[in-house]
Amino acid sequence: MSTHAPHEKHDHPEHGHSHSDEACCATSHATEPVRSAVICGTGCCAGDPSGNISSLQPDKPTLRGDGVQTQIRIMQMDCPTEEALLRKKLGDMAEVAGMEFNLMQRVLTVRHEAEAIDGILAAIRSLGFTPELAEETSATTGLTPEPAKPWWPLWLAGFAALASEFTHWAGLPGWVAALLALVAVLACGITTYKKGWIAIRNGKLNINALMSIAVTGALLIGQWPEAAMVMVLFTIAELIEAKSLDRARNAIAGLMKLAPEQATVQQEDGTWLTAEAKSISLNARLRVKPGERIALDGKIVSGRSSINQAPITGESLPVEKAEGDVVFAGTINESGSFEYLVTATAGDSTLARIIHAIEAAQGVRAPTQRFVDQFASVYTPIVFAIALAVAILPPLFMAATVFAEIQGAGIAGDCLPLRTGDLNARHHR
Repeated sequence: MSTHAPHEKHDHPEHGHSHSDEACCATSHATEPVRSAVICGTGCCAGDPSGNISSLQPDKPTLRGDGVQTQIRIMQMDCPTEEALLRKKLGDMAEVAGMEFNLMQRVLTVRHEAEAIDGILAAIRSLGFTPELAEETSATTGLTPEPAKPWWPLWLAGFAALASEFTHWAGLPGWVAALLALVAVLACGITTYKKGWIAIRNGKLNINALMSIAVTGALLIGQWPEAAMVMVLFTIAELIEAKSLDRARNAIAGLMKLAPEQATVQQEDGTWLTAEAKSISLNARLRVKPGERIALDGKIVSGRSSINQAPITGESLPVEKAEGDVVFAGTINESGSFEYLVTATAGDSTLARIIHAIEAAQGVRAPTQRFVDQFASVYTPIVFAIALAVAILPPLFMAATVFAEIQGAGIAGDCLPLRTGDLNARHHR
């Protein structure tokens, strides 16, 4: 559900923006870069090229016509699995009017009624997440990964799973394989079980729920090595996914650091002062000395220089620039000094648009993937229900059959004619 109220009729597949939305975002950046970043929350408006994450965090929620807009940072939210849980949980709340997810920065933007924030935070906590209001977090927590987890549980689980496979193959006593398998599952699968239970409790059969059910089923039927190995491989797969997301976040953080946070700007009285790049407006006159990075996009009005544009264009050799030529934020001035007029603010520079495109690519799903997700949302519960029926109904049917046979045998025994010896025995008793 998009938070662009004027564009509710536009198609926003998943987390992407249409072309009209990009135009809207560009216009809003030119006037209110901070507010537009908060409103969009993801896609083309999710980044702050100045490198200061706090510019994405308003001092207080922004009031809109149909409610309040609040940014919530959730460090455990970094993949579509957590997003789906949050969408289902918060989507059922009447106080919530809209949501925007920025998985790269782990930020959820919620549009809601003014007094509903406590209930929203409580609902997020019920999913096992730790929400933090954006204004309560520091400026440096935007792309900071979670604390590193120890590696020894995974190593222990992998060794125990392999040992369980070997003992089963070698024909050793079954309790040895069972014990090793339980060690492997407990060492690396507790988190999966917790997430799976939360998903099942909220009526969501996600991958954590399915893996928990599969491993539990394997344990119940005595397939100890298989259960241990499946849990270990699933944990490794989640670790690889988390590492890939961290690399993407680090790449974006590196792009943000290309543009300097400060620039030398000319004042109305002709003096030159250093100012924050994000506070500099259009048509301001900036001066760049040799060896400095260019803070904002612009057009040279005085001087000439050789500029290294490799961070933006990938050109291996410096490019000569003179009056009338354009320069890009994040590029390096190598030789001469020059002055230029700003043609794009910090939130709308070429570097900013590159960052926005990267974040949008992380959030947008291909049509085939969206179809598979929709198909799985129907297919998975049906298959799970069939498997549950196959596992439960045959034993119940067999138990009912045996019980009926026993009942029938008992009734037939009561109806047999009594022999004379039986009558005499009963008479003597």
